[in-house]
Amino acid sequence: MLIGYKSFNKGLINNYGKPFEVGKTYSTIGPIIAGNNGNGFHMCEHMEDTFRYFHEEGDFDVCLVRGSGLSDYKYDEYYDYEMYAFQTIEILRLLTREEIINYGLDLRDNRFKKYISTIRLNSEEIECFEKRLVATNCPIELQHLDYYQKGEEDAYVKEKRW
Repeated sequence: MLIGYKSFNKGLINNYGKPFEVGKTYSTIGPIIAGNNGNGFHMCEHMEDTFRYFHEEGDFDVCLVRGSGLSDYKYDEYYDYEMYAFQTIEILRLLTREEIINYGLDLRDNRFKKYISTIRLNSEEIECFEKRLVATNCPIELQHLDYYQKGEEDAYVKEKRW
């Protein structure tokens, strides 16, 4: 059993057009195989890994989920993300945008880079991240924020502001 995250297209619709509902449990049969051509209900232990397939598609939902039963694990070295496939998944609750943003505010290092490079923030959210990163003296994360959210191509070579 694992409690983690699953991202959906807006309206809790998966990539195959299947609708899901909060509070419901879903099960499948057959061998459980994680991956694009696998079988089972996919989820991730870390929220930022779920954004891999949803960040460029527009609005999306993120749910806290519980996977159980037969399972499989996959680590993609090329894109540096992990995923699990489970026989059974329970949709525990839909996260608010505020919860999704607060989750990212506490990330650092590579997990922060994955998060900030795959989510689209509005100007108020970018400002919130910037204030937190300056206050906690996180220069590398500020460079990632500038590059991925503000589109500053010279973020990693420009004069430092801290």
